[in-house]
Amino acid sequence: LISSLDMQDNIFISSGYRTVSEMLLEASQARFYILPTKIDTIPCTIFEALKIGLPVVSYKTGDIPLLNVGDDRVLLAEQNDITGLAHNMLRLLEENELGANLLKKASGFTNKYFSNQFNVNQFLEIYKSVYNAYHYKQPIPKSLLYDGFLNRRLKAGEGI
Repeated sequence: LISSLDMQDNIFISSGYRTVSEMLLEASQARFYILPTKIDTIPCTIFEALKIGLPVVSYKTGDIPLLNVGDDRVLLAEQNDITGLAHNMLRLLEENELGANLLKKASGFTNKYFSNQFNVNQFLEIYKSVYNAYHYKQPIPKSLLYDGFLNRRLKAGEGI
């Protein structure tokens, strides 16, 4: 298919990499990251792509749309909408500042809500809450429940 569409100069299919470092070095040469996943939560590969400076194009799958709570940070198409996915890829190729703007917004957002430090603090809060619920019959705070987590944080004035 690649040859029949004369895309050999634009598409590279790897036979694999010996190390993660080799793979990330190769990936960092791309213009953006495309993830047309159909069943997922928020894949870690999205965070990896953002960390190496790649804007993200994906489907509105699982919790991926949560990355756009309050502002666009990744470009999303409806699931199975190949035309929408291609449109977003073309936007990144044609709109010079779009990728950099998305990365800037995504970086601040993911550093705040998906960083290792944030996750550690969240786990500590959860463990304390479970302990208190078990030993002292205190209810688990709604703020620790996953459903609506980012929306609650943003509405509470914790936006970027």
